[in-house]
Amino acid sequence: MPCTVMGEACADARDSLVLLFEAQAKRTPNAIALEDGATLVTYQELNENANLLAHLLIQAGAGPEARVGLYVESGARLVTAMLAAWKAGAAFVPFDVNTPPRRLEMLCKGAGLLLILTNRALQPQLTNLNLPLIAVDDTVANCRVSNANVQVSAQNLAYLIFTSGTTGVPKAVAIEHASLANMIRWAIAEIGPTSTDRSAQIVAAGFDAIFVELWPYLLTGGTICFPGRLNRQSPEQLQHWLLLSRVTVIMAPTPLGEALLALDWPGNCSVRMMIVGGDRLRKYPDPSHPFQLLNAYGPTENTVVSTAAIVPAAPAPTLPAIGRAIPGQGTGILDENLGQVPAGVIGELYLIGEGLARCYHGDPALTAARFVPCPYSPVPGARMFRSGDFALYTPGGDIEFVGRQDRQIKILGCRVDLAEIEACLLHHSDIRDVAVVTNELPDRQPFMTAYVVVDGQGGRDLMAARHDRSQALIASIRTFAAARLPSYMCPPAYHIVAALPMTENGKLDLRLLRETAAHDARPKNLSQDEQRLAGIFRDLLGIASVGPDSDFFACGGHSLLAARLVREIGRNLHVDIAIAEIYQHSRLSRLAELIGARRAAGCGQTVSLPSSVVPIQTSGLSPAFFCVAPAGGSPLCYRKLASCLAKDRQFFGLQSQGLGDNLPPLTSVEAIAAAHVAALRQAQPNGAYHIGGWSFGAIVAWEMAVQLTEQGQRVEQLALLDGWVGPRRYANRGAQFLESGAVAAMGFRFLRQIKLPRNYDGVRELAQWVGIGLPNSLAYLRHATWGARAAALRKMTDEAYRSLRVFTANAKAALRYRPRLYPGDCVFYRSNLDGPILRADRVVDEVRELTGGTFEVVTLDATHMSLMMQDDHIAQLAAALALQLRTARAGAVGAVAA
Repeated sequence: MPCTVMGEACADARDSLVLLFEAQAKRTPNAIALEDGATLVTYQELNENANLLAHLLIQAGAGPEARVGLYVESGARLVTAMLAAWKAGAAFVPFDVNTPPRRLEMLCKGAGLLLILTNRALQPQLTNLNLPLIAVDDTVANCRVSNANVQVSAQNLAYLIFTSGTTGVPKAVAIEHASLANMIRWAIAEIGPTSTDRSAQIVAAGFDAIFVELWPYLLTGGTICFPGRLNRQSPEQLQHWLLLSRVTVIMAPTPLGEALLALDWPGNCSVRMMIVGGDRLRKYPDPSHPFQLLNAYGPTENTVVSTAAIVPAAPAPTLPAIGRAIPGQGTGILDENLGQVPAGVIGELYLIGEGLARCYHGDPALTAARFVPCPYSPVPGARMFRSGDFALYTPGGDIEFVGRQDRQIKILGCRVDLAEIEACLLHHSDIRDVAVVTNELPDRQPFMTAYVVVDGQGGRDLMAARHDRSQALIASIRTFAAARLPSYMCPPAYHIVAALPMTENGKLDLRLLRETAAHDARPKNLSQDEQRLAGIFRDLLGIASVGPDSDFFACGGHSLLAARLVREIGRNLHVDIAIAEIYQHSRLSRLAELIGARRAAGCGQTVSLPSSVVPIQTSGLSPAFFCVAPAGGSPLCYRKLASCLAKDRQFFGLQSQGLGDNLPPLTSVEAIAAAHVAALRQAQPNGAYHIGGWSFGAIVAWEMAVQLTEQGQRVEQLALLDGWVGPRRYANRGAQFLESGAVAAMGFRFLRQIKLPRNYDGVRELAQWVGIGLPNSLAYLRHATWGARAAALRKMTDEAYRSLRVFTANAKAALRYRPRLYPGDCVFYRSNLDGPILRADRVVDEVRELTGGTFEVVTLDATHMSLMMQDDHIAQLAAALALQLRTARAGAVGAVAA
């Protein structure tokens, strides 16, 4: 089939993404552009925030062709920084905030940066770069919020982005505005975004697929949603977040997309399209999937997307095609003499048209070698890009991807050149020679192994030396690589060999090399758990030899396989393991020890529980979750929540003093928390602890976490269920009548949200919430004697008095509480139906300021009261909480056993 040829046409001013965005912001100023947890940013706010930053950049010398580094964590600030750089006329260079310092220094030097935009919190990591820094989160009062109106042509630079290179130095690909505008036009036409669409921003800043995630929607009035760290732990967690956040379109690296395709999706889910790209797609969608699957192909040098196709639900004998060229671009499959090959014949894929990059920045020789003259275009000076990919035309005219012609591979969507890794490792003082090769895991992901020859006689000596000496050298090489390469480029497995075997033709003998490495593995005798784990390792990783020291990740495991490992352990060993525990206990022997300890804890003696610890769900082996009662003092409101969690999740409520006993209520949050901590440690002497609370219970849970930390105990999980941590505005109100008025207002506010029960069972259930026990039925009262009725009435009156007394004491304690800094991690579950969440959520901001560790916000479609009273809202909370419970590292030893 003849190749489709397009000239390198250029866009005009109407294609400026900045002008298009500014026009959208003017049309819908109050629409939500960014949703980052509980932080909501409107189009007007995003435009004005970017304007503030753009004027700062202009003052610093930014303008057309200037390059500004972006060292910003994913979220609203990253989008603001991108937009600000373009408004100032500059191009940006995105960096992953996890880039090793030495590599970051090399990249910055190669990009020739004017300055770096970053967060205040990240500035200490950049002090050695000797570059000016501007914090995205700084506010400057004298800066204007008007549009900068810097004139930028379509041929000006839009961004530089780095890809792996064969010489040990990454290549900086330079993309112009015209090329980016052409891709965005296609995305808008293909995806059809509207103001009701919600896109998920998932990929890293250094992966150019981020442009597909952001700009088609920001130019059409849609909303960008950002998942937190916890929602990226596994495909299941990400799926739950997508459904909970009502995301409509998702762009995922191909391996992640394939994992999502393997899950069950509800027919009424919000997702209408999933876009995958960055690797060869190996799966077809299931007919039951309620969304379309779009398969996109494109190297960085051709602006994100070169070809695309909707993947049919009916599987075919071949792998899914990568489709046809998008508008404005063209393709050619040519032989070694640049002749066109017929359909069905494999050739090299060349890319032509408006998507071509300007060049490899600072490398004219490589640019000339890869961007070659196009003999088929009538446009003078037209070029085409040698992709290095083999492909063929199908009889129907689509393109079928075949493979690479060089040593480049894709790992979880990132392009990796094995020669760059070898060039880096050869700088290690002890390495004389190295070969990095790949195997394909059972899930068809490439797995890198580095075979290392040690300098001088060390290699032969080391082969006969003790095991710990070789492990020490490998640890040194790992540290060396981690300081110079991004994590996805660091080989997970290393083998020290005496020499690299060669074939008669002078090529690396891969078969002999792998046999040598397999022979060196001498597994010891394995316990029963280790044997079963070894079988799971072999099945998931496709390796023949597994021993006690075999590390899951060093043998080829990654985050997607970790989720499968958890499921296999549960299915075969009948023990619940959290994903985070796999990272902590990745060696086979340590994982087997954890499984044995978890099983022993589940079969141990029952612990005598204090009276304030109320067992709500006691079956199962999973670590106990302790939930503090709300202001009413009774934890029975958590029964439905516990029943919605996994059946093996132990759930205990912490009841307030004075409700079920004759003791007076405690009058301070500190005292309440201290009593609960004492009871908690009687039930479970040592951490890690999983604690939380709803409403007032969240305040107490916060103080408990602080006290447990001060006692040297580890709090693995702190879940604030729509509570607040001591609003500071009440701290100095000493007048008793003002305090009592505040308590009454609080009670009326909660009562206003309660739906009146429709029958006696509803009344009885509501009474149990506040510690008042009613008879099982009205019939009992009708047929009971006068004495029994009087006794029941006295009991109810006494319980009602105690409940009111406890509520009043707890509410006053909350108003007087001065919260302290908690150094650990915290997840805040925030309801959003009591009224629109403010874009600057005061409660969220207060908790964030007091959290020393990671702070996550999960927004729930519920009111404060319906979160515990309405079945569908309880189920929504339980699903969100279950993800955190599974993700948190489980403290098995010492956990409550019922």
